[in-house]
Amino acid sequence: MEISHSLNGIDLVTVHPDNSRGRRSVAMFGEWARRAGYWGLDFLRGSNVRKHYLDIKNILENGMDPLVLKKQAERLNGILKYATENIPFYKQYQAFGSLESFPVVNKNIIRDHSELFQSPLYQEKNFVNMTTSGSTGTPFSVRHDKNKRDRVYAEMMYMWGKAGYQIGMKYLFLKIRISLSKMVAWARNVQMFEVGKQEADTFEKIRRILKTDHRIRMILCYPSTLGNLAQYLLSCGDCPESFNVNTIIGFGEALPRTTVAKLKKAFDCTVVSLYSDQENGMLAQECAENKEFHVNNASYHIELLKFESDEPAQIGEAGRIVVTDLFNRAMPLIRYDTGDIGIWKKEAECGWHTPVFSYVQGQKTDIVLDTKGKEKSPHAISVLIEPFDKLLQYQFIQEGEKQYTLKLNGPDGLYEDAEFVKIYKDFLGQDAEITVEHTLEIPVLSSGKRKEVVNNFKKVKAKAEVFCDDANPS
Repeated sequence: MEISHSLNGIDLVTVHPDNSRGRRSVAMFGEWARRAGYWGLDFLRGSNVRKHYLDIKNILENGMDPLVLKKQAERLNGILKYATENIPFYKQYQAFGSLESFPVVNKNIIRDHSELFQSPLYQEKNFVNMTTSGSTGTPFSVRHDKNKRDRVYAEMMYMWGKAGYQIGMKYLFLKIRISLSKMVAWARNVQMFEVGKQEADTFEKIRRILKTDHRIRMILCYPSTLGNLAQYLLSCGDCPESFNVNTIIGFGEALPRTTVAKLKKAFDCTVVSLYSDQENGMLAQECAENKEFHVNNASYHIELLKFESDEPAQIGEAGRIVVTDLFNRAMPLIRYDTGDIGIWKKEAECGWHTPVFSYVQGQKTDIVLDTKGKEKSPHAISVLIEPFDKLLQYQFIQEGEKQYTLKLNGPDGLYEDAEFVKIYKDFLGQDAEITVEHTLEIPVLSSGKRKEVVNNFKKVKAKAEVFCDDANPS
């Protein structure tokens, strides 16, 4: 959803010098009308979304206040007590002493015993099934009750608002498959565009949309597609004055710094990465300064646990992101292992003081081993290739114990294959066998995500040790 002007104080519009006063007035009125309509409807329904928004804002901006800490402790205890009283799977933990008394669960456990995680208090008429795409496995559904859905809408408003977006603004949502009906898209003021084929004519159509419809103020898309789009716009000689976009949010994949740089050059706008999932909601978002990921501890209790045990990971140590949802009562997720990886940072630098991750990486299974069997961070693999910023796409694949393939999509002859072989041999071992392949396109998954780091080697350990991020120059 979107964000209220009256709640966050963000300026209503940013208008290019060549926009007419009439166009600006029409855009302002349209955004105002949609904003007023949304909050009016919420008011008639009891202002639940607004209440959630104000609560999120208070917690994320005053997280160390004793009253806030007390409220969050009470919420955590409340959802644990509710689960032990109403959820079949958790009734055996009624004598719990703390959160650590509960087991860590994952997608497979919940999928195999789905009925045991569902509350009998919520029947077909008062919950919504949220289903993941199944791009890396079979589809997985979690029930959300209405209050939980309102909380997620409020999370979206606050997080998107921190990146400069407000309710009523028109945005462009680039997806592999369009799932919203025309009526819902109109109500949300979103223009959907399918990007299943990442070809020049696809990006030219998007380019024309952005250049002709200056009501579009935000782009929401997978980072791999955003990188290709930015590269295309720059190759066409476009500059920020050609567009009216002031916010770009990447989700579902890591957002490389090279992509951020290209997007800022093409649009001169705020570019951030959002960490979210269908099972829960908005878990963290990068700040506008791109310094760190700010954790949404207003709605979730998030732990970072070691790979080899359920002990907490330390500051600067990579670990499993484990989430307890404080609001979903239709199907509570308690100590849910997301399968993603994070690294705690000691404190925020940008002034938005929340718990922070210095790094977030999805798809834990795609961990590369060096030639001695030592696990290497996917982030480190990506950092090594960042200086080669003229590449359109890349994919690094471990094929065997010492065999690796680097697929490149970019201008022929611009870089020597030997350059890539050297940097990855230095990182993985001088006995690494690096094969460089040139391709016109690296395919995306059915979900629209593109894996930049893949491990096809069958001897990857099920539990990883602390990452060695040797390639990170910082």
